[in-house]
Amino acid sequence: MNKILAAFVCALIIAGFFTKSYAEETQKNISNAVFRLHVIANSDGEVDQALKLKVRDGVLYSYFDVLSQSESVDKTKTYIAERLDEIEDTAESIVKAHGFDYNVTAMLASDYFPTNNYGDITLPAGMYDALRIEIGSGEGKNWWCVMFPPLCFVDVTKSTTIPDGEKSQLKAGTGEAGYALLSDEKREGDVVVSVKFKIVEWWQRILNKNKHRESRPADTKLVKADDIADEAADVEEYPDKSTSKDAPTGNNSKLSLPKKK
Repeated sequence: MNKILAAFVCALIIAGFFTKSYAEETQKNISNAVFRLHVIANSDGEVDQALKLKVRDGVLYSYFDVLSQSESVDKTKTYIAERLDEIEDTAESIVKAHGFDYNVTAMLASDYFPTNNYGDITLPAGMYDALRIEIGSGEGKNWWCVMFPPLCFVDVTKSTTIPDGEKSQLKAGTGEAGYALLSDEKREGDVVVSVKFKIVEWWQRILNKNKHRESRPADTKLVKADDIADEAADVEEYPDKSTSKDAPTGNNSKLSLPKKK
């Protein structure tokens, strides 16, 4: 009986070692093909959350033409890295235009993201490189999307599938086996692939349990490209306003935020 128990324990240890190694290698392969955007609000207050979305829209619009046409994750990372100060200035100008004096920090970071679905593609939980934009104290709910492939600019409200171009970019970066894990269609049609995805997801949650932002769940709704285009005039016409936290939110009806309580 003891020999059987010992053999069982050894089998579990060996299985754990191999599944952990598989999960780490697979998630690294996926994360190397992806670059994400992570915007964190000052607080969970209604006004701060609305302000977060204005910063998101303004930043995405400002770099829409280039990033929506990026051909590789490295080009996207390099482009962002060279413009961090500029991105901070863009975000801060939006914050100040709404009457707040919050500082904004833009940086390249490796952040933990939970499992998230984009149309018919699902990215497993894990650490991903990202452009992190923190507004004020950065204690509020966060919002994220994928900057490469440029899924931030895909309108999944009009379709349940990601365009073929973005899928091709993802497949090129992850390989056939890696892409199969991300494809909802392939996972639904193959039990083995589905189990492999769950292994990656489970191990990443265990390995990164202290990094999971439980208190700051994300608003993960994708931005419509049309909405970003509509934001253009608003971004360009922000008035020069007081930087006081107690300043009114302004008379621009398109940019109106909930009233501060």
